[in-house]
Amino acid sequence: MQALAAGAPSLILPANPDQILVAQQAQALGIGRNLWQPDGLPVGAAPLRKVTSAQIRRQVDELIADQECARRCQTLKHKIEALPGAASGAQILERIAQGELMEQ
Repeated sequence: MQALAAGAPSLILPANPDQILVAQQAQALGIGRNLWQPDGLPVGAAPLRKVTSAQIRRQVDELIADQECARRCQTLKHKIEALPGAASGAQILERIAQGELMEQ
């Protein structure tokens, strides 16, 4: 999420099942690359042992050169910036604390 908020693509090497799903979705959406290749690895196995520095270097080079990926990431950055954010959430919490939004 931090990378997207900055408008940058992600090179993801997930370490748990949740991260695997996020990495797969990022790749499917064209906003990042998933370095995890299951090839029979059980969930929880250390995928890092299967990734070489050459593979990482190649993926980084491809991400940097991928103009369509950069465009998608910039679009998401602008959408994230348009969200109400923490200030809006703080205002809602303050109103709740003051009893303004409590159900009667």
